[in-house]
Amino acid sequence: MAERRSLGAKVRSFIWWTYPRGSIEYDIMVGVILAFIFLTPRHLFRDQPRPFPAHPVAVTLLSAQGGKVYEILGAQEGADLQKILGRYLGHAVRIRQVQVLRGDSGHAVIYNVWTD
Repeated sequence: MAERRSLGAKVRSFIWWTYPRGSIEYDIMVGVILAFIFLTPRHLFRDQPRPFPAHPVAVTLLSAQGGKVYEILGAQEGADLQKILGRYLGHAVRIRQVQVLRGDSGHAVIYNVWTD
């Protein structure tokens, strides 16, 4: 009967974490927690890494006189500007002219786009 009480006392001590730091019981509990963290497969928790969103792009209407001029900031080099504007406006657009403004490194920074 004394063994059952001591087993219950051990379990209670593990639950309430009453062991002093540096004791063998403390080290065992830390090992169990670390094993749980690093060895439990992700799929058990349905934890999946989230993909990064598409490259952020800002579209601004600069002028609406004689056709509209949009400024597209943050589009990657070679991006489909017509698709970006269409998504932004909610309808298809026809591009008349594109002016590319480049930064010091030579990469496209801003696109000025004239539409009908």
